[in-house]
Amino acid sequence: MKQQTKSIIFVILFLTFIGIMDYPFLSRIYNEHVQGEVVTAYEETLASMDEGIYTRMREDAQAYNQALADGILSGITDAFADSGQEDSTYLSLLSVDEDGTMGILRIPRLGLELPIYHGTSEDVLQKGVGHLEGSSLPVGGSSTHACLSAHRGLPSKTLFTNLDQLKEGDVFYVGVLGETMAYEVYGTQTVLPHETEALKIQTGEDLVTLITCTPYGINTHRLYVHGKRIPYEEKAELEEQEKVALESFWSRYWWVAVTVLLLIWMIILVYRMNRKETD
Repeated sequence: MKQQTKSIIFVILFLTFIGIMDYPFLSRIYNEHVQGEVVTAYEETLASMDEGIYTRMREDAQAYNQALADGILSGITDAFADSGQEDSTYLSLLSVDEDGTMGILRIPRLGLELPIYHGTSEDVLQKGVGHLEGSSLPVGGSSTHACLSAHRGLPSKTLFTNLDQLKEGDVFYVGVLGETMAYEVYGTQTVLPHETEALKIQTGEDLVTLITCTPYGINTHRLYVHGKRIPYEEKAELEEQEKVALESFWSRYWWVAVTVLLLIWMIILVYRMNRKETD
């Protein structure tokens, strides 16, 4: 076999190896871009809406939450449940676009900005954060407890993979109908799927719980990260985003440096192979 042919085969195999190695990272970047476009589209839709529509949609959501607090509507039976049934009334609440985007969840500590959708079907959990039907809609207010679920450990998406890194005092944000609400983490729990007592509405409280599966890769339990409403400060959110962006740059993009080094190594090897053949 000619040296040129050997070099071509070597390069193809080497690039294939690099492609396989980089695929999860590139997929995550692509999916983050897609999620970012959904967020932008949601915000643009809100900007084009009349304020009266805002008011009506918020009032409808608040009425739904009041019915939950009063026990008129049924609550949660499983923290990651998908009933498989579509409640048309529920789906119409806070639905401002064709994708059914309910709002936006931002977690600066984890560098996340994710769309929130109705329900926790597998289709929803493959593309973003699902609102757990039977919990309060995420519009805030006294005696509300919204529950938001997402997957962790997906090879092509980050989602809630790093949710266990949140600690008491960290703040996350929920944006709905043009309003941003801040929630400070006050506790975490690891429970069995049917243990939903901690997800119930607490009289007078304004709570949001983030939910994912745990332990990582085994998924026999549920991780709850509980947040309590605090006053929103835009400056504090922006400062946290900038701080985390600088700190996480290397942890997010170390693979780029590795890829460049591997490509340089490949070029050197091919050069040496061809030079050896000509000597």
